[in-house]
Amino acid sequence: MVFISSISSQHPYMGGALYVSTKAALEAFCRTVALEYAAKRIRANCLLPGLVQTSILEQTRLSMSPEQFAAIEQHYPLGLGKPQDIANAALFFLSDAARWITGTTLVMDGGLTLSSK
Repeated sequence: MVFISSISSQHPYMGGALYVSTKAALEAFCRTVALEYAAKRIRANCLLPGLVQTSILEQTRLSMSPEQFAAIEQHYPLGLGKPQDIANAALFFLSDAARWITGTTLVMDGGLTLSSK
């Protein structure tokens, strides 16, 4: 199993209490499921992406000035993520190459959390 959480579960933001808490709960659920199903050789892992170029992000971008969005984007040393980036990580976790990985989280944030702001 692969769950999609968010980097915000580890790096919360003002106004995000509901969203952040649901993502943190999902990660706890993932670890518990990983433990409960390990005897059946069923793995569970969680992806924690930062901002990914999706239609939802596009709507957010349109609600800001270009300068505001550029200021957010500059915090990502490798740039914003693409849906394929998340899909590739999910495919890895679902493959036999990850047969010995369970109950873990993978931060996928283009370097956002490498340094403090």
